[in-house]
Amino acid sequence: EAAPQPPARPERMSPAITAEHELLACVLHRPALLQVEGGAAPPDAHSGSDDPLAADPAQGPFESSAIAELIGMVRDALALGRLTGADVVRYLFTRCADRPDLRHWIATASQRGESIADPAAFFAAVQRGRQRHLGMRNARTLRQQLQQALSSGDRQTADRLTLQLVEHLRQERPRPATS
Repeated sequence: EAAPQPPARPERMSPAITAEHELLACVLHRPALLQVEGGAAPPDAHSGSDDPLAADPAQGPFESSAIAELIGMVRDALALGRLTGADVVRYLFTRCADRPDLRHWIATASQRGESIADPAAFFAAVQRGRQRHLGMRNARTLRQQLQQALSSGDRQTADRLTLQLVEHLRQERPRPATS
């Protein structure tokens, strides 16, 4: 019998999965990007908002469950003292010996990571993009809920959602300081 072939990565990944793959590539190239000391994120990893992504730069939500699982395994590798990219990649390949789907993600992300000149800066830029994307998605959901509340005549819910949307937009797009 022929060995089962690993599932092919989709020809076109969604922008969110592409960004997650880029984060994984950065982390495999420089695992220290995931190390959070004293509760602080790595330098330039976030913009200072109260977004859940800002507290821990490679924390979900992840669209790809495979990448979320691999990020968790990278954290395990770091906890076990595997601090270099090569050590982490070896650990992941060993741990995923029976998971060709994950091995494929590891191989492509590792290869991509080698071509990233400054993983920390690239990681921060990708993370900011993920935060913007998540913020826009949350704002869209709040707007839809607000429209539903208005159309059903639920004034109390509409007022609450309006306040939530305004606060969300205030956090996402702060006004520049005026002098």
